[in-house]
Amino acid sequence: MINSIFLNLKKIFPNDKFYVVGGTSRDYILGKEFNDYDLATNLTPDEIKEKISDADMTFAKYGVTTVTINNKKITLATMRKEKQYTDYRHPGKIEFVDDYLLDAERRDFTVNAIYLAPSGEILDPYGGLEDLRLGIIRMIGDPDKRLQEDPLRIIRAIRFSLNLGFVIDSDLMTAIKRNKHLINLLNPRKIEEEINKTNENKRSIIIEYLKKTNENML
Repeated sequence: MINSIFLNLKKIFPNDKFYVVGGTSRDYILGKEFNDYDLATNLTPDEIKEKISDADMTFAKYGVTTVTINNKKITLATMRKEKQYTDYRHPGKIEFVDDYLLDAERRDFTVNAIYLAPSGEILDPYGGLEDLRLGIIRMIGDPDKRLQEDPLRIIRAIRFSLNLGFVIDSDLMTAIKRNKHLINLLNPRKIEEEINKTNENKRSIIIEYLKKTNENML
């Protein structure tokens, strides 16, 4: 299925870059089923819209465009650098780039920064393959800084750990304990989305954690 997505995109954008990344590449490598198709590209949302007129531009200001090709919903994220997080969730400044290495810097965990090229080459700038093998959730960059940028990463780390059966890296776990109070700043709807993405038989673990963090949150 991944090969057919590359082929279909290349028919529309023959000279541009596409990489399968994020949860799609992670689950593909692990041999898990997946329904989400996440790709990084050098194309901007406006350039995508020029060729695919019905592209969903809801999150275009963050460099994210959703298209449907052969009944498959595909999320195309323009490769970018992010700076100046001001609301504990979204970057205040985005710079589109043409290099997957720069794009990888903004991603949360090493296992989510594995890029699959159309040639079949695996591009792994932060050792995500080794962390998949070892079963570790490890933050890219300084864990405290990255959690302070976006505290939702605390819940995402726990969700990935539960869903994949992985352990959380000790440095990241220490940072989670230091910064867990920042969860109180998050939109409850975003927290609920993370809970709903957790395996049903493991959701109670996240809910209990949140109750201990803020009794009034749930």
